[in-house]
Amino acid sequence: MASSGAAKVPKIKLNSGYEMPMIGLGTWKLWNTFHKPEKVEPALKKSLSLLGLDYVDLYLFHWPISFIDKDGELFPKDEHGKHLFEVIDHIDTWREMEKCVELGLVRSIGLSNFNSRQIQHIMDNSKIKPVVNQVECHPYLNQKRLIEFCKMKDIVVTAYSPLGSPERPWAKPDDPNLLEEPRIKSVAQLYRKTSAQILIRYQIDRGVSVIPKSVNKSRIEENFNIFDFSLQAKEMENLSWLDEEDNRSMNVENLLNVSETLLLVKKTSPFIYKEKKNNGKSTRKSSPVKSKKKKSSYHSFGPCTIKADKLISRR
Repeated sequence: MASSGAAKVPKIKLNSGYEMPMIGLGTWKLWNTFHKPEKVEPALKKSLSLLGLDYVDLYLFHWPISFIDKDGELFPKDEHGKHLFEVIDHIDTWREMEKCVELGLVRSIGLSNFNSRQIQHIMDNSKIKPVVNQVECHPYLNQKRLIEFCKMKDIVVTAYSPLGSPERPWAKPDDPNLLEEPRIKSVAQLYRKTSAQILIRYQIDRGVSVIPKSVNKSRIEENFNIFDFSLQAKEMENLSWLDEEDNRSMNVENLLNVSETLLLVKKTSPFIYKEKKNNGKSTRKSSPVKSKKKKSSYHSFGPCTIKADKLISRR
């Protein structure tokens, strides 16, 4: 990386008192299979051992959903190919991350892919505030509401996939491509920059830190060369209007994930679900029995998310 480019990168102050650069290469995170309290510290220590470090500056709670730990699989599935989720309150995991701060294993802790409800749940039950919430963010998914919420709570938003992940494996041939978006290309031509540089600068001018992904040395250097200009208010507005033109991304503010939904049902519903055998096949039926003890600590679902308006009125 060009040292001159890195030297120009401004830093942003975190609520922990530490600083971090507005543009970086990535972060270290706690994966979904390690959310059980007893697994948090060992998972971080293993990462530190692999890195050859005594501590990391920032460690993130990667997703607000938990998977069961099935023989070390990162994406455990049942015999039908459905992901196996485990119900673990975010607070139980977060308190162990707080202990890692107290032990000196990490300086600051944060979140990734959390919505405002989940963030507030953490803040209402924690000693240490999250310093960061890292989410997918680009003009096709500008996360305006979530960014406004995080700013009110003194939480820095970090944008991953700021270029729209044009090379993502699940992309369809007719999916829109941010790098080829006419409005972005016209702004890039005006400033004599690339579309990627405009997209990165867009986040910086919003006060959002950014971690563009690249393994190409020249592109990495190019990504850091965005501090010799800034976008005008009208240009920022025009790029933000692209938000409603893409339907492939998920806005975490509009969704309840599986763990959140199951916890919500557990708190509000007087019923539990029991499995009954029917000609050798297992079927799920509701039973009007007060929930006393979970028969199983995990559940298998097809979709990973459910629309918030389906259950939000029961909060």
